This record gives sequence, structure tokens and C-alpha cells, in this order.
Amino acid sequence: MSATPSPIAGFAARLSLLFLALVAGAAQATAPVAIANKAILDTGATVALSAPAIAVDPSHNVHITALGSAPGSLDTCKSGGHLCNVYYLLVSQAGKVLIKPSQINSSSPGKHGHPQIALTSTGKAVITWGAGRSGCCDGPSEFLRYALVDPSKQGTLNGSALKPAALAVPETEVGNAEGSKHALVLDSKNIAYVVRSAVGRRGTDPLRFLKFDPATGNVLHAESDIASTGALGANSPSIALDSKGNLHVVYGAADLGDDSPAGYTMLDSDGNVLIGTTQLDDAVPGIHPHVQKQHLALIIGANDIVNIVYGDKRNTPDAGHYNDNRVGATGGTTIYTRLDPSKAIHNGNPSNMATLRVGSDIEIPGFWYGRAFMAGDKFIHVIGGVGKTGSLAHVAFDPKNGTIILQPVIHTGATLNGVDYGPKFVAGAQNEVVWSESVPNGTTLRLVMAPINSFY
Repeated sequence: MSATPSPIAGFAARLSLLFLALVAGAAQATAPVAIANKAILDTGATVALSAPAIAVDPSHNVHITALGSAPGSLDTCKSGGHLCNVYYLLVSQAGKVLIKPSQINSSSPGKHGHPQIALTSTGKAVITWGAGRSGCCDGPSEFLRYALVDPSKQGTLNGSALKPAALAVPETEVGNAEGSKHALVLDSKNIAYVVRSAVGRRGTDPLRFLKFDPATGNVLHAESDIASTGALGANSPSIALDSKGNLHVVYGAADLGDDSPAGYTMLDSDGNVLIGTTQLDDAVPGIHPHVQKQHLALIIGANDIVNIVYGDKRNTPDAGHYNDNRVGATGGTTIYTRLDPSKAIHNGNPSNMATLRVGSDIEIPGFWYGRAFMAGDKFIHVIGGVGKTGSLAHVAFDPKNGTIILQPVIHTGATLNGVDYGPKFVAGAQNEVVWSESVPNGTTLRLVMAPINSFY
């Protein structure tokens, strides 16, 4: 892996470094390229939508969940007391709204956070959400909740609001601890698995495991701590199921060091640890990069090879203190690595990268405020924001051989008007990409979507 370059002062220089790192050697472009075929899903006139998560069904319709707050502020879910609700909408592959943004939580607006979505084999949408930390914000304390949406009960998909008949299971509590940041996956029998961080932001808490049946609300494994895990507070883990029904997890592992490097662990379907937390970046002994805790992705490829993409704060001029969880950063390093868990002993003990790693890591300077996903072309795409520019960056990897298949490119055509760090929480599935950006005058947020082929 590459050595850490010398710090560069100033945002302009930092952005220049990021731009050069992204476009150097790119076959597709030598200058920023405009995003093509972008569809506006919601004008933001009635609700400001942020933090989307998406899933695509066999008919290529895109199911979206997002947080929504009152318009007139860019993100009151974050900065206005967390008085927000959880929304669902359905759009066609072309961006036509089939079910307009509709509130699915029946509880009062509160500190609902970071909803996730997954589809059953019959096309129903399972949506989960949680709460912020205790004492943080307005609204009641909440445990993990979920709702089940069945669009087949909607009738004509003409852009109307979600009908009561289509809300197959209304808001139902299934967790027993506070915490909003989590990951959701369904198995072939439509059983839901959740791994999440318990409430906390600056400190550390164990990861927690939950298993339930979305059709009935029956909890099959009560939410409980995962042995020997200690996640960075407000960590957003990522999970995936392999062909044998085992769970693979990557998270900001505070149990490995105060600066919380990226950690990997493997569980069976009942939450028992098969491979204990293993540090992903061991290039420099004793050095634990500070993982970008909200931007981890884990994808299972052929032969159950685990593909992981994450960011850390190396190469970031304004984040020189990796052991200080309070340091923010707009730059950093994106890392792609592949693991073969079958090479490790499944006795609950940690493994090591010498055993697990397949091939070499790929490291690209430049941090992107988004996550990776495997598209219909079977490539792993990373799309995220570029600093406070409103632009998006894209690169793609080939999981078959662990190489860059589409060189880094910067794309213009997104806006955030200098607020926060670019379009946040970019979500992708199959051939669609959804993100939240500000309306032209910067007063509120809206959701937009573009096909993945608009980025290459």
C-alpha cells in the first residue's frame, strides 16, 4: 500500500490534490464530466429528504427510504433537534414517481435515524430505523423499529401517497436498545438480520445482533451484544450474507484501538462469532488509521469472497490526529480489499490479513462521502461527494481479480451549496444511484437519481 504523503494546507490545495488523484490516468476523462440523465424524485417543496437507502426489484422499480424533515432547512434531522420522520417512495427505472414520499412511522417526529431497506422474495420492502443517542435531541427514546410495505396492495401506481392497505406491517418495535446506525439484510427465507451500534457517539459500545421475521414481527433472536466487539460510537456497520447463511460484518472497530481502524468479523446465522474482529489495514504495524465510520461497504462475490471498501483519514491534511474521534475530515484514502474467510479457523478467535487477504489492497487518495455497491454489471462501484464542491466522484473495481476496472472520475451536476461535505449518503443498487442534494436556491433538500452508466 502507498505511503502517506506530506500534508498540504488549505482547502484549495486539498481539493486540487483530490482532483488530481481522481482523474490521473483516467481513461474516461481528463476533466470533470457532467452527470447525465439525472431525475429529480422530489422537489423538496413539502419535505426535506436526506440519508436515502435503496433497493431494486426484478421489475427494475426502485424502492427508497429516507429521513424527512420540514422544508426551509437543509437537514433538520441533523441540525434541528432530530425532529424528523421516516419516508418510503417507489420510482420507476426512468425516475417516474410511482408512490410519492409517504411517512411510514406512526410515532411522533423525533430522533429517527438512518433507515435501511431490503426486499423480500415477493417484492415487499422491509424498512428499519433506530434512534439517536440518549439526551442528544428532542423526541422520545426509541428502540429499533421496522415497517413492511407491499406495493402490490397499492392499486394503480400513479404517484399517489402510500395507501393504508399497502402498509402490510405498520411501525413495530423489535429491538431493545437505542441506536440508529445499523445494517440490514434478508436471507432466502425472508428472515431479517440487523447488526448495529448501540447508542453512543464519541465513546464505544458493543455491536449488537438482532434476527426477526418481518412478516409476523416475531423476534427470533433478541437484540444482544456480539461477543468481543466494541464499535466506535455512531459507527455505521455493513453486513452481507454468504451462500452458507453466515454473516460478514465490517465496522469501525474501537476494540482494536482508540483510533478505530476498520475491523472485520464473521458470524453464524444466530450471531455466534466464527472469526473474531480482525484489523483490515495492517500495512504498518502499530498504526491504526481512523476509519471513516459511516462509509463502509461489504459485498459477497463469487465463491464467497468478501469484498470490502472503506475510507480512512490518512492523506488528510486537516485530520492529523487519528486517535481523536472528534477530528473531522474531508479527504483521506479509499481502500478496496478482498478476503477469503474459508482460509481462517472458525473458532471465534481473530484471524490476520496474511491469512485472509486475497491479492493486494488497492488504495486511492481522496475520500468520498458515500458507499460502494455491486451493480448489475457485476463491478463494485464507489460513488460519493467531493469535499464541499457539490461534485461526485466515481471509481469501479472488478471483484474477479481485485483490480480497478473504471478509473477515477469527478462528475459535476450535483449541488449542496457549500453545506456539509458534498451530497451525503449516496446509495446504489443494481443500475441506479440515489443521493440527496439541495434545491438550486439552497433552501431545502431533494432526492435525485441517475443510472450508474451516467458515471462512465
